[in-house]
Amino acid sequence: MLKKLVRTGVVQWEKFICKVKKIQPISGSRYGLLCIRTIKHKGKTIKFTDNHFLNKGDFIIELHLSNVVLVKGSVGDATVASDMQLFPYIRSDLFLLGKYLHSQGLHAKIKAIGGVTIHGPGIRRFGFILYPGQKSLSNTLVSIWMKILRWAFSRPKEAVRLKSHHPRHLEHFYMPTSQFLDKYGVLDP
Repeated sequence: MLKKLVRTGVVQWEKFICKVKKIQPISGSRYGLLCIRTIKHKGKTIKFTDNHFLNKGDFIIELHLSNVVLVKGSVGDATVASDMQLFPYIRSDLFLLGKYLHSQGLHAKIKAIGGVTIHGPGIRRFGFILYPGQKSLSNTLVSIWMKILRWAFSRPKEAVRLKSHHPRHLEHFYMPTSQFLDKYGVLDP
């Protein structure tokens, strides 16, 4: 009962925040699982493995997982019972993002694709590099919010697994746009 109430509140909050911050589903996405917005990087300078830099003020596309979609309990043919079941849908949306970047000519303007997560091992599977979140009030609040989301949207079997794992800390994840387009720039056959 409490989870249902929290999920309802989260969905209403997310709808409001998406309007205010202009967070949109990726164009052409069948389910709208991944959402994006273009922002300026506010953190420290990051040196990527390809010797390019992400500097403060550079444009990035920030990725968001849609809790409005997750609250339904399924995405496509998969029941949202674990993170692993979402991977094919996330991967599909990443290919759509690559297509979108090419079609809009944004690949020259956008320096990186990234976001924040407490699901680091899963994000790494998509080719993103993880960077520890700096200790700050803002990052602490985001980390608490994500842990509440994980609890609220977990299914009974997943909730048991979560109790046995140590809580994860907030991490930032990035991939340079050139590398992202090499990996996701063409629609998956």
